[in-house]
Amino acid sequence: MRPPRLALVPSAGLTIAGLISAVLVGAMLVGAVLLQVGLLALLPLPGATPDLVLVVVAALAIARGPGAGAVAGFAGGLLLDLAPPAAHAAGQWALVLTVAGYAAGHLGDPRLRSGTRLVLVGVLAGLATAAYVTVSGLLGAPWPGLGELTLLTGSAVGYGAVLAAAVVPGSTWVLRRTAAPQRTAW
Repeated sequence: MRPPRLALVPSAGLTIAGLISAVLVGAMLVGAVLLQVGLLALLPLPGATPDLVLVVVAALAIARGPGAGAVAGFAGGLLLDLAPPAAHAAGQWALVLTVAGYAAGHLGDPRLRSGTRLVLVGVLAGLATAAYVTVSGLLGAPWPGLGELTLLTGSAVGYGAVLAAAVVPGSTWVLRRTAAPQRTAW
């Protein structure tokens, strides 16, 4: 028996379960942005701010594939770009997280051991931080020194791995249980 389809977009084959899954993903991204901007950015931690949005995007990409990871990365990045107190050009985080979501979808095979996925997300967080600094520098922001860049990327790797240990297993479990499209390979 086929699930009922919504009449809003009949050609797209949007099911109620797919709509529930999209709302769940949206809520995860909005919640991650609110926690990152409202709580994690205020913590007196050395180096970079822990990137919870990247970890959620990576979890989604691992569960659903590179296409879904890229879309979630763009949406999460755009939310970060527009969330106050954004003092940078809109689109920087969207660009970086789109590429990161796509990469996580290709590299984050769900059959990988959980420790390997944690390392993958941590390294991805460090690379995303370095990419963001590079894009900012290309757009006219001052370039950090080598010591500061090392501190930023190193702390991003550590924070990303710690957040991944807390977020990725539960979120991938929830995302796989919702009746949404399977992993897509773009």
